[in-house]
Amino acid sequence: MTSPSRAPLAAQYRELNARYWQGQLPPTVPRGLGFVSRAVAVYRVGMLLRNGGHGALGRFVPSTPARIQIVSLLTHEHERQVLLHEMVHCHLHFAGHRFEPGNYHDAPFVAELRRLAAAGESWATEQADAYADALRALLADRRGWASPSIYGRRS
Repeated sequence: MTSPSRAPLAAQYRELNARYWQGQLPPTVPRGLGFVSRAVAVYRVGMLLRNGGHGALGRFVPSTPARIQIVSLLTHEHERQVLLHEMVHCHLHFAGHRFEPGNYHDAPFVAELRRLAAAGESWATEQADAYADALRALLADRRGWASPSIYGRRS
């Protein structure tokens, strides 16, 4: 249930969609609505668990309709950041990008975070750098050598 002092997540989603994606992300629908092919249900939940039992603050689920779930006990600013993070997943999914299983923060995801950072979301720089570092390490491990800086990490 939404606290009276916090705007519904769907309203935040619409505002951020207009600001950063010019309204191109799918519209929101009420939670529990049946089959809607290009829509997103956006809501708060008490707790999230990722595969393997690790905790998460948010999750994008590419179902029908798609879902964005955000843990309910976050501060307003942290909730906004987590929502934007999940909206990046949403944007890439509906743009036709398919993530490699287990690698949901790949180069296109990092590039989108950098775009948000350039638009004024300073927190996104730190996330993009962390994911870029992890991707370089993953590639180096897979190839057995240190990979070049293909993800645009800024020193």
